[in-house]
Amino acid sequence: MNFTEELPPSRMMKVALDFIQFSVDYGFLREDYILYGHRQVRNGTICPGDALYTELQKWPHWQENVNDIA
Repeated sequence: MNFTEELPPSRMMKVALDFIQFSVDYGFLREDYILYGHRQVRNGTICPGDALYTELQKWPHWQENVNDIA
């Protein structure tokens, strides 16, 4: 499954968001983390698929331009 036309099941999406929050809460991920889709940092891929990529853009800390890293 490549999530080009469909999102992962809602339970999987919740687990991903919960894992990110857990990682912040327990110091494994900085509170000011930046979220990118794989295609933004790896040329030649459409990963994570159009549907999932569109959804990720709504998540906290998503950033459009990888060149804006401070």
